[in-house]
Amino acid sequence: MFAVYLDDLSNELNNIKAGCYIGEVLSNHLMFVDDICVFCPSVRWLQRILDVCQAYAESHGIIFNCNKTVCMTFNRLQCLVKRPVLSVFIDLRSAECVCLYYGLRV
Repeated sequence: MFAVYLDDLSNELNNIKAGCYIGEVLSNHLMFVDDICVFCPSVRWLQRILDVCQAYAESHGIIFNCNKTVCMTFNRLQCLVKRPVLSVFIDLRSAECVCLYYGLRV
């Protein structure tokens, strides 16, 4: 039921035309059960994707759990100094930023 309810959101995210290339396929989100993972190589476009998700949520009566929302960076330098230099927001709240380096959270 979750997938059917959020199919329109998936279409909206696909229309943004920003994300990561996997081979020749451009992708910016994955959905599984009741989780959504969005990804993008730039903070600016990541925030745009989150803004689309928030607008969809507001127009469809969905509430994202900001306490379970994490922004994960895969930048080696930022992880070594242990301070992500990015800030993204969902529902006007800043998401916790963490680093992932070689599969280990630091």
